[in-house]
Amino acid sequence: MEIDQRKAAAGFVVILSIIVMLVGLIGMVLCSFFIWSSSQVEVIGAGLGFVTGAIMIGAGLITVALVAGGMKSHKP
Repeated sequence: MEIDQRKAAAGFVVILSIIVMLVGLIGMVLCSFFIWSSSQVEVIGAGLGFVTGAIMIGAGLITVALVAGGMKSHKP
């Protein structure tokens, strides 16, 4: 029963991390429109949003890799 709970928790974490990666990707796409602006404030704001999206995608990838590696080591 404990293994089933771990699998369910791992599946939930993977789904959550995929959602975080998609939100980061959408944020990066939306911010890319403002990078080409002539206003310096908009360029700085878009750059910060772009960096935040990249951090979210990287964190999601690391989480998926750690969960996938952890599930391989806990096989009975």
